[in-house]
Amino acid sequence: PTYLYAVLSNTYLMNDISDEGIEEDFIRYTGLDTDKYQLSFDMSLSFKDDEADSLTLSSQEKIMALFAGKQIDVFIAPERVMERYLSTDLFQDPREVLGPEEISKLEDMGYKLYYCKYSETLEAEEWDPSTMEDYDICLGINVSNSKYLKTVGSVGAFPEKYGDPIFAFSTVASKEGLEHGIELLNMITKE
Repeated sequence: PTYLYAVLSNTYLMNDISDEGIEEDFIRYTGLDTDKYQLSFDMSLSFKDDEADSLTLSSQEKIMALFAGKQIDVFIAPERVMERYLSTDLFQDPREVLGPEEISKLEDMGYKLYYCKYSETLEAEEWDPSTMEDYDICLGINVSNSKYLKTVGSVGAFPEKYGDPIFAFSTVASKEGLEHGIELLNMITKE
C-alpha cells in the first residue's frame, strides 16, 4: 500500500542530484518501513505561466488524472500554480484536517493560512456579484517560512519567482493519507 502520495509542483527537487532528499528525510522522520509501504513524492509536474508548452499540458493532464484516481494526499506548489486550480475543488480547508491548536501553533511559528475569494473558485460565467456574496475560502498553508524547504536539496525546494509555496491537503485523500500528510507538514514546519 501507498503510505503517502505527495505532489510537489514546480520544484527544484525534480532535477536535484544531492544525495539526500525530501523522500529520504520523510522515511527517517516517520521511521517508515519501506518493505511494507510505498512512498511517492511526485516532482514531475511543472507549469509555466500562461504558456501551453508540452510539459505544462502533460502536467495538467496528469494532475487531473491523479485526482480522478483519488491518488493524491497532499499537494505542495507555489501560489501561481495553486491559482490555476482554484475552481476545481481539489484542495481541502486545512482547518477541517488540523485541530484549532495545531493551526494556532503553525500560525505562531509564522505559517499563515492561504485564502482565496469564493468568486475565484468559480468560472467567470458562474459568478454574479449582484446576487452572490463573496467571502474567503481557506485552501492551504503558506510554508514559505520553512527552513527545511529552503535548505533541502542543493538550492532549496521552490523558486521564488512563482510565489510562496503552499501546502494543501487533497479533497480525495483517505483518512490515513491525511494523517500521513500531517506528518509531512510537521516535518517541513518543525523548528
